[in-house]
Amino acid sequence: MAQLSEAARSAIEGAAPGLQLISWYSWVAKQLDEDQRTLLSYAVSRLVNRGWLSPLPKLTAAAADSLGLSQDRVEAAVAALVEHGLIEVDGERIKTLAGVISTTKTDVTYFLGEDHATPISLVGPIAALGIARGLNRGGEVVSKCRSIEVDDKGKKAKVTLECDDTGIHSRKPESVALFLPSWDGSTSPSEAVAGGGLFVDDDALAKWQTAHDDPDGMPLTSMFFPMAATDLGEKLGMALESMFDHVANFA
Repeated sequence: MAQLSEAARSAIEGAAPGLQLISWYSWVAKQLDEDQRTLLSYAVSRLVNRGWLSPLPKLTAAAADSLGLSQDRVEAAVAALVEHGLIEVDGERIKTLAGVISTTKTDVTYFLGEDHATPISLVGPIAALGIARGLNRGGEVVSKCRSIEVDDKGKKAKVTLECDDTGIHSRKPESVALFLPSWDGSTSPSEAVAGGGLFVDDDALAKWQTAHDDPDGMPLTSMFFPMAATDLGEKLGMALESMFDHVANFA
């Protein structure tokens, strides 16, 4: 990914600490042309339906065939998405899509559908706010608490977020807290999304902040988490939805 453009930097400069990523997603979603939206949507659909992605050359060849686009148009769309940071690659391997979906296992997983049979690895906790709206699919987000390894019963401490196709509607435990990291655009969107964390309660959030020397960003305690899940989740979800809905085949 190249450095953020001047327009992109302007889009995040006025945002409050911790909300720069949300502002950037709202901005970048409006910059994509039809080919770029279609290609990104196609890649997300393939990953959601198959659980894996082909190497980039095979994916672009399949996209050209499936979407009726020339190879040149597909490759141009891919190059633009890489430039924006909406497709991240390592050689020929695609690592992340839209900065929120990872092609390898992470600590934050979205289990799609009522049977939760399809796991989608999320890059980080911010992605949990908007993924349901983005994919227009309900399910359950399960995340390790970033601060506590085990709970009082010796089990891995975790956060569970129940979602319908519009976003998060309930959480377990009720004391869930969140930290949104600041972002100045000097790292890739996916690196920024991977920061911060979901926490089982306010104490766990405070301990994590102390352990990390009070990083810049926005701590959202359990009192404010529902607001974040609704308001910020809608903003991020709408941006993702506009980038994912051109190949609507997530079922």
